Amino acid sequence: MRFVNPATLSKPPGYTHVVEVTKGRTIYIPVKLRLTAQATSLGVEISALRHSRFENIKEALEAVGATFKEVVKLNIYVVDISQLQAFREVAG
Repeated sequence: MRFVNPATLSKPPGYTHVVEVTKGRTIYIPVKLRLTAQATSLGVEISALRHSRFENIKEALEAVGATFKEVVKLNIYVVDISQLQAFREVAG
């Protein structure tokens, strides 16, 4: 992958304006459930939820021989805006 921030654009905090994938493959991993493989609820505590989701993504990536180093884009949707700041704090 090649990461580019054109000099004519403002420098973004924590991401790159342009990511060019020069070779490889595309993998889509939808992770949206609050359940473990044993189908038990993790509850609504946001840090536990975040941890479980990222563990699920990590396991899905490992299943196809990939790691977070190869992830180009990650969409996160927060449906309760009152939880946005708490999510930002644990997402780091």
